[in-house]
Amino acid sequence: MAKRRKKVSGDPFAANLHSGVREIYRDDTLWVLDKPAGVLTHPNPPGKRAANVLLRTVYDYERELYRVTVEGEKQRQLHLVHRLDQETSGLIICTFSPSGAADLRKAFYEGDVHKEYRALVLAPPRARRARTDMHHGAEFGEGRCAAQTLSLIHICRCRRAI
Repeated sequence: MAKRRKKVSGDPFAANLHSGVREIYRDDTLWVLDKPAGVLTHPNPPGKRAANVLLRTVYDYERELYRVTVEGEKQRQLHLVHRLDQETSGLIICTFSPSGAADLRKAFYEGDVHKEYRALVLAPPRARRARTDMHHGAEFGEGRCAAQTLSLIHICRCRRAI
């Protein structure tokens, strides 16, 4: 488990970081954060404020970035490269560079970034069949689950067969 770095005095982003979010890596360009389940990657819907958001500052939906105004300086920006659902925990990649954000978003879009989802299962799912729902989801009976659950069904079926 990664240790949480101390918040740097005078760092407007670290000062506004949700208390449950841990910093994994940071340099002059990248900031990688470990987001727990229950934390919003950005406020929903646009214009709303929420206590459980990644950063407690202004979010620009159009440009997918957080803005922080520092007295006596230019406004600073933190670009989200991708998002995670509120219920999903995992790493969030952010960048302080607009061109870095564009390059990384392109890599995600083109499938150059390998994403892996893992789940802790207490009991096998009841569903015996799953069907793909759009490009990233699955449906089981009346409920809708994320794609990682679809993969989980296959894992559970394989384990039962062994």
